[in-house]
Amino acid sequence: MGNNCTFVSASLAFSAPYTFTSGITVLLTNGVTVFINLAGQSLSEAQIANVLNATPALNTLGIWFSSSAPSPPIVVNTYSQSSEIYVSRIIFDATVGT
Repeated sequence: MGNNCTFVSASLAFSAPYTFTSGITVLLTNGVTVFINLAGQSLSEAQIANVLNATPALNTLGIWFSSSAPSPPIVVNTYSQSSEIYVSRIIFDATVGT
């Protein structure tokens, strides 16, 4: 079993959708920053998890995302025991709610 951590933020404890100003920035423990441009898109937590999972810079490292909204909205998982690279921070540039 790999590392399993949960991303929870009080600023995300609202109802979807999330309307993105620019997108999502994912910071990895190896110093790499992954930016996903979602400008203008309005997505639910499950859709956000799908977008993150479709990002090769993340999924090729054995990092995957799931949603157990409303709390916690996004769960970060790794399934590779040999991986030394984990998510250190996820930054959403978005407004939340209807």
